[in-house]
Amino acid sequence: MEKVQKKTDAVKFRKDYEFLSKESFMEKINIAIADDNERMQEMLGNVIKQDDTLELIGQTGNGNDIYSIIRDKEPDVVLLDIFMPKMDGLTVMEKVNEDKNLKKRPAFIVSPP
Repeated sequence: MEKVQKKTDAVKFRKDYEFLSKESFMEKINIAIADDNERMQEMLGNVIKQDDTLELIGQTGNGNDIYSIIRDKEPDVVLLDIFMPKMDGLTVMEKVNEDKNLKKRPAFIVSPP
């Protein structure tokens, strides 16, 4: 009888708390891409769009635009090319570090030169 009661309690517990699944606590990771190679942007964007835990919130081919995206959209992660027109990736990271008005600083994943 005790075994049946434990099983019933476990089933009731699962039904009462199924809304507390791991997925309900996981927010999507917001990602921005900065790469002057359009094919690389497209490939990375497609990979991100296929993953339900990731959200592509911006992409560009130059450093000035990715800095604006970082300020405006506050991505969690930036996939950053080092060599880009208008502003290189190292300068983007320096400006982000120096910007006292940013509420959130992204993690940078830098592509090799």
